[in-house]
Amino acid sequence: MTFKNNQCPVCGRTFTDDDDIVVCPECGTPHHRDCWQQLGHCANRARHGDYQWENTAPAEEDGENRSRTDDDKKKGRRVADLFFEENDAEYNARMGNWTCRTCGRENPPEAEFCENCGASRPFASRFRMAAGVVDPDAVPPNILIDGIPAEEEAQYIGPGATRYLFKFLDMEKRDSRLSWNWGAALLGPLWCFYRKLYSVGFLYLVATVVVSLICLPSGLVRHMADGYREVLRAAQSQDLDAVNEATRKMVEGVSEDMLTRSLWQEILSNAFSIGGTVLFGIFGNYLYKRKIKKSILTIRTQASDMQTYLYLLARKGRVNFILPAIFAFFYLYTMVAGFMPT
Repeated sequence: MTFKNNQCPVCGRTFTDDDDIVVCPECGTPHHRDCWQQLGHCANRARHGDYQWENTAPAEEDGENRSRTDDDKKKGRRVADLFFEENDAEYNARMGNWTCRTCGRENPPEAEFCENCGASRPFASRFRMAAGVVDPDAVPPNILIDGIPAEEEAQYIGPGATRYLFKFLDMEKRDSRLSWNWGAALLGPLWCFYRKLYSVGFLYLVATVVVSLICLPSGLVRHMADGYREVLRAAQSQDLDAVNEATRKMVEGVSEDMLTRSLWQEILSNAFSIGGTVLFGIFGNYLYKRKIKKSILTIRTQASDMQTYLYLLARKGRVNFILPAIFAFFYLYTMVAGFMPT
């Protein structure tokens, strides 16, 4: 049996005729030997029981009608390449079908129950009911993203899964890490905490604190603040000569070094703010996509059955409302406190 053009469930790379492949004796899932040894067991261990791996690779054609070019194979293109082919409707329809585990009947993607025996759709239905966000007509549940079925990623993502799945598929189609995310761009660390990208969010906060310390009020700001206080005191005494004298001292006390330092602090602060917004907007989806793959592969090593696997996907994935809310509260509190009179 050939496994050519299928994907390794661990690394997501496409199998070739030259690969050293290990097949799970339980379900028949093929792996690269190195990937099997790295993981220590079958990537689909949590699905063992009534699950059997099936060859879903499209048949190769000769000449100009080949669905993949040699360059695509070398780059390890994913199934997403075929998903976006406008003229490959037959393949897309086949990817969306599901097989009944009771009678073996192949059913269309829109069927929630087997058309032959009436058994409920087993795996994808549970994902859609749990995540509540995946439209099987839009994103075939068994299409692979980084070697992981879309339905599993949807269970991990939770709210907004369809939007993210299309973003990830488009990134794989373009073989690119670039993809715009407005939430990441505008909310920065809040978005990171919401999507449980804790390490990225805390690194961003650390960088913000460092830049803030560098850009603490300079000598110019302190000098002008002290000067304004003297002018106000003079004004309260209704002594015009004292007001003029305080104003003259404030203006004459401004040095060129003060102006230069204040200018560079302003440039650094604005550059960090704008640069952080742009970078998070461009690479937010890539960071999230990479975290999802890493987390799911780790969960597969921890789950011993399907029920535990589904639970861990939802438990370790989904979103966190509490941490962003706490962060937003303290941020708004400090902003308001800064404007309150002392």
